[in-house]
Amino acid sequence: RPPRVTGYLATVSVRARVRDLTALGGTLDAVVAAGANRLDGLRFGFANAEGLEDAARADAVADARRKAALMAAAADVSLGPILQLSEGGATARPPAPAVQFEAARASATPIARGESEIRATARIVYAIK
Repeated sequence: RPPRVTGYLATVSVRARVRDLTALGGTLDAVVAAGANRLDGLRFGFANAEGLEDAARADAVADARRKAALMAAAADVSLGPILQLSEGGATARPPAPAVQFEAARASATPIARGESEIRATARIVYAIK
């Protein structure tokens, strides 16, 4: 027998950007009140990731230089010119959101605060004088 249609499934996806995190809980509540029954997840990010990553890179180079100078002084030698400089990468790690949904309550969905970090590493090879 040929197949026959017994029903339909319709899905509508919406992506929203909320910059005011204090309004996020209320926004989520409004979305659920409007009929949303599935939340695929929250993703936190940085508004200026590139600038923050560049600052982390500069800090990584300064820290590598400081450590090299410390080790050179301990070895009673001087640092010469840079022979090699490489980046280990800059990574931005926004916090994983912690959202708790409760069926009935007067206040907005709580959004737990977390910590964010951006890391960068630098490797510098100096000549020794």
